[in-house]
Amino acid sequence: MKSSSSEEARRKLRPLARPVWLPEGVWPFSSHSLRVDGANVAVTDVGRGPVLLFVHTGFWSFLWRDVILRLSGNFRCVCLDAPGTGQSERLPRHAITLDRVSRAVTQVIERLDLEDVTLVVHDLGDLRDSRARQGRPNEFAGSSP
Repeated sequence: MKSSSSEEARRKLRPLARPVWLPEGVWPFSSHSLRVDGANVAVTDVGRGPVLLFVHTGFWSFLWRDVILRLSGNFRCVCLDAPGTGQSERLPRHAITLDRVSRAVTQVIERLDLEDVTLVVHDLGDLRDSRARQGRPNEFAGSSP
């Protein structure tokens, strides 16, 4: 993906206000909001180069902070907070499902025009990603275990 295309795709996101409890020295990235299934999902998109999409379960993207700091000089690092978690909009417990998270991952890929994506997953993130990958084999370069 060309750098100008990456910048154009990033403009589709709305800035997300930094929580007062989250100092920049602890989370040195700007986060943005993407509307998915009627709720705001927090997305962080930093760096340039081949795309790494970080997906986790139950926590928030802070889990990837040190990895992103090390890799964003050579890779475009994209992570999202699953609906109802992290900096994403709070949802009732019954509304937080693997299907909903899978749709959020798919929407991030589509709206940010991500191509040749390498998935980096943690815990149940693999289940979410495998659902997002269904029917989209040409958009992924690889996946971590």
